[in-house]
Amino acid sequence: MEYLYSEEVSPCLYETHGLCDQVTLRVHKDSTKEIKGALRAQEDWSKQVGPIDEYYGGLGDHYSFIRVTVPECLPERLEIISYANEYAFLYDDEMEKLESQPKGSSMHGILETFGPHALSGDVGPATPPEKRLQAQILLEMIAIDRPRAITSMKAWARFVQLAAETRKLRFETLDEYIPARVIDAGELIWYGTLTFGMGLTIPDNELDIAMKLARPGYVVLGLTNDLYSWNKERKAAEMAGEDTVFNAIWVIIREKGVNEEEAKEICSDVIRKYMTDFTEMVEGALQDLSLSRDLRRYIEAVKLSCIGNLWSQFFPPKPGFTEADIPPLDGKVFLITGGASGIGYELAKILFHKNGRVYIAGRSEEKAQHAITEIKRTLPEGKTGGILEYLHLELDDLTTIKATVESFKAKEQKLHVLWNNAGVSRPPVGSVSKQGIELQLATNCLGPFLLTQLLLPCLQAPDSSSGLTADPPSHYLDLQPIC
Repeated sequence: MEYLYSEEVSPCLYETHGLCDQVTLRVHKDSTKEIKGALRAQEDWSKQVGPIDEYYGGLGDHYSFIRVTVPECLPERLEIISYANEYAFLYDDEMEKLESQPKGSSMHGILETFGPHALSGDVGPATPPEKRLQAQILLEMIAIDRPRAITSMKAWARFVQLAAETRKLRFETLDEYIPARVIDAGELIWYGTLTFGMGLTIPDNELDIAMKLARPGYVVLGLTNDLYSWNKERKAAEMAGEDTVFNAIWVIIREKGVNEEEAKEICSDVIRKYMTDFTEMVEGALQDLSLSRDLRRYIEAVKLSCIGNLWSQFFPPKPGFTEADIPPLDGKVFLITGGASGIGYELAKILFHKNGRVYIAGRSEEKAQHAITEIKRTLPEGKTGGILEYLHLELDDLTTIKATVESFKAKEQKLHVLWNNAGVSRPPVGSVSKQGIELQLATNCLGPFLLTQLLLPCLQAPDSSSGLTADPPSHYLDLQPIC
């Protein structure tokens, strides 16, 4: 394949855990269109369907999902493909609820979106919101490429109907489970995504060949998702009171009589075998000139999706641990440097909501007090929250840090957690601290180091609320010359 829209990612920047060493990760060069499409989909879903709290979607740090799974997407199609994919993620959340819903419940109305009228863009006052968004996607795709838009939507509709039935089945062996997992992993929906996104047309007489050649790749995609989503899916099943989990790890545990870690290793070995077989199959297909050019490009695109999907699992859109999992923090004391904005602000908000006592340390009292006011406004009605206080701190002046610590110790004997979050990035060339040290080194390294050393007695002090005691540190650095 000639790579026109993507570039290689250095292997030193990612880890495959030996699952996909045969393929090099590529990323689409355009980072803006995917973000625009995903955010637009989230906004439309939130307005028309319902809130999407604790949903993180396909966008992530470094490289987002579509850019690494469809790296050769035609640039003019990247935004709508991202929109459609984000819609699919949100829709999948609803699909997963079908397992626990009785037939005929309102939840089954979600299937009507991809029923007989999936290829219609017509909407009316009584049209369900999910259908409105699906129709919008269809019309935007038709405006770009009608034939491939129809092919893509037909495949998507067929996938939804098959996946809904697949999740109701029970499996005793991995061999029984894998064909169903290929369906649920989105073999058909990804076929539509790749062919539309890359402008491919698979001739009718090659459709069966395309499915057969690509199937090992879809096994890799499905089992990789199972491997990295097991903990989250097991927990969700337990909370729902379900006695099965639609996941290869659960099937392997039952079939082989092994524990979770052993099941994960077995699953990893199966992924490696399928990836090796698929890579050899792709290389053979690329040399077979009796196959159409677009079929060969499709098979190679699936291979690129395997490594892209693996990368996305390391930076998952939806974390398995969120603020909802944090227990009450009554009696706990926290200090956050740079807590008036950014990550520090969000962290302070979480801890405050969990009844923690939070010190926001920074240079500007005005900014800190504004942050404190805003955080308190986010507290749900009827809840009291914890305590928020400002602590003056100048990390670029080592002579002031001792006074900051003494001010803290005048109020607290115990510090449970210190977050060295504050820092500077790329200051003007020649910037230095009060002591004449390069500013980034002083603010990001030396200042936090000194602050931590001076706070060690508080961090290692016994916790009066738990009755635990701690041995005093055997030694401290001699900080007197810089204090």
